Amino acid sequence: MEKFWKNLMTEIEHTGELKPISRERIWKCLESNPFSASGTNLYRELEKKCLRKVENSWKDYFPIPTELMDKSKEIFRKIFDNLTIPQQELEEFRKLCMDVNDNNNFYVSYLFQAIQYFTWNLSSNKKVLTNEALTNGDLEFSELDTCYCSCMMWKNQDIGAEDSLRKKLELEFWEWYIKEAASLQGEDIYNYVICPQILLKSRTINNIEGFVKSISYELDYIKHEKTDNKKLLIFVREKGEGSECPRCGVFSNHVNANLTGREKLGKVNGWIIEFKLCTSIYYCDNLECSEKYFPTHIEVGHNEKVANFLSILQSEKGKVREMFEI
Repeated sequence: MEKFWKNLMTEIEHTGELKPISRERIWKCLESNPFSASGTNLYRELEKKCLRKVENSWKDYFPIPTELMDKSKEIFRKIFDNLTIPQQELEEFRKLCMDVNDNNNFYVSYLFQAIQYFTWNLSSNKKVLTNEALTNGDLEFSELDTCYCSCMMWKNQDIGAEDSLRKKLELEFWEWYIKEAASLQGEDIYNYVICPQILLKSRTINNIEGFVKSISYELDYIKHEKTDNKKLLIFVREKGEGSECPRCGVFSNHVNANLTGREKLGKVNGWIIEFKLCTSIYYCDNLECSEKYFPTHIEVGHNEKVANFLSILQSEKGKVREMFEI
């Protein structure tokens, strides 16, 4: 088992994150000996540890209404005391979270999801994580995984923090997670992960192209336009050079179709900033593959783009206004 845990630590040291399939392997490891000597369900205990870790991580950055704060404490208390949470109470909690959630506050959204998925049965929690090719980016709109949502809460404690700090917090969470899982199996891990230098690269914004790349390295700047209703549209292309088939892994730049969409980032000086995206759908060039065509694989999801945008505004707001003359 020592090699198993070591490989997981190597994974986060190289990538800064823990893949869905790796998390599932941890769960299977816990299920091989599902109960502790005291009868505690090890998988559920690991989920509780995640919730305990992030229970108060928002307090310095996200002042929230007293009603939501009180309800959060009540929900957490019931979870830690092994009490059932009625569905009606969960629905009331969801509405409270949605009432205070906006594009600048992912924490509250992940807070509800983490608790919601904890209340589901074990098979439901893990049903989408069995694909070897699945990445964390693919989970952005369907995080059926309490620990992943907890990690995103930990990572986004300060939504306007430098990208490098948020990445370090994510790595820190997964390192803690692996050690806690191993501890539940009676194994102690004492080595520490060194944050990869690639995660600590500082952002440089000397022009509009640099601004776009700082929000997502996967985007290429095309042009920008201003509308009469104070909206700045920045036209970008997602990974125009091709992508790998998610099923067979064969690379293709054989375009089936180009699609467009929009992503709102936030506001600067009263101007709404939006990306107007162009993304490609590719044919799979592997004739034996059942996946006939597939979209560009994106690693930097919408939440990450917004977080990077807000981080840029913390230190470079004047430069952004000057570049776009807004």
